[in-house]
Amino acid sequence: MKIIKKRPETKKEKKLRQWIQKDTSKHEIKGEVLASFGLDKNATEIDKIKWGICRQIVRAHVLLSIPAKELGEKMGLDKSKTSLILNYRMEFFTIDRLLASFFALENSHRDLDNKINDIKKIFLMAA
Repeated sequence: MKIIKKRPETKKEKKLRQWIQKDTSKHEIKGEVLASFGLDKNATEIDKIKWGICRQIVRAHVLLSIPAKELGEKMGLDKSKTSLILNYRMEFFTIDRLLASFFALENSHRDLDNKINDIKKIFLMAA
């Protein structure tokens, strides 16, 4: 068995690791959820749509800079359901429920309102 020595961490790598740990722990203490989940390459079209809506909600969370609990209140969801969305746990939601949650964020921020209106226009064209 060959023993592989780990190379020493550079100052830049150490600083980045410490910053990530500090930032992550700060958000965890506040009860916020951090998500960075991708999508399977074999995902169905429905899962892709759900993932896209979840991504828009996560972006809204970052844009509004509010705790997850407050975001959930704006969407009419409890903290656990909000956490599921922010962690891309789409299997617990239907497309219409995710859209309703996203649309509930209307009038929270101008950039967010523009995105919501764009999505609504798409649905109006399809109708």
